[in-house]
Amino acid sequence: MQSIVKTAEMLNQFSETEVAKLTSASIAYHEAGIESGNAVRTFQTIIGATPTYERYEMGRIVFIESLEGEGLSEDAGNKRWERLRKEMGLTAIPKSTNPDSVRKAEQRAEAKAKQRQAFDGATDQELKAEIANLASNPTLKNLDRAKQIQKEVELRFKEETKGEEEARKTLIAEINEWLKTQNLETIKNYARSMNLV
Repeated sequence: MQSIVKTAEMLNQFSETEVAKLTSASIAYHEAGIESGNAVRTFQTIIGATPTYERYEMGRIVFIESLEGEGLSEDAGNKRWERLRKEMGLTAIPKSTNPDSVRKAEQRAEAKAKQRQAFDGATDQELKAEIANLASNPTLKNLDRAKQIQKEVELRFKEETKGEEEARKTLIAEINEWLKTQNLETIKNYARSMNLV
């Protein structure tokens, strides 16, 4: 695992008993796979529904270190943490309230806003034409500029389709809930009627 600095605030989030329970739940989650309800409930109880950044991060670290102790890679641990986080119902990762972190986040947001202002007034077609023009003379400077413009085009697309993406996610969630209430025969009949099978 990469060197992680555990701040005093993070280390004070859990008692030794809670760390032991989280470690045990981490290993149980790893071993149980999909049948991991008890491990999820343990994490929900100890970390809470709306944890602070420090509490969330320390829980994540305990989880990943526990899985690394079982022989999993850090990457595999992070992927399992993301699945656990979603199962716990934590949709948003808490933001740090550390003054330095807040200041740096504000600086990044300001820099991003300034960078985006450079593209104000340009249409997507103009930006794409500029990318093609820069790519026709592929110097490092031109390719870096083309990459910045491409990010702007992608951000615009994401902003334009945000409502559609949210509607799609809602529809998928509703379908999944409906599927949970149906028996296998009903689902098979529905799939046949829609020519899916």
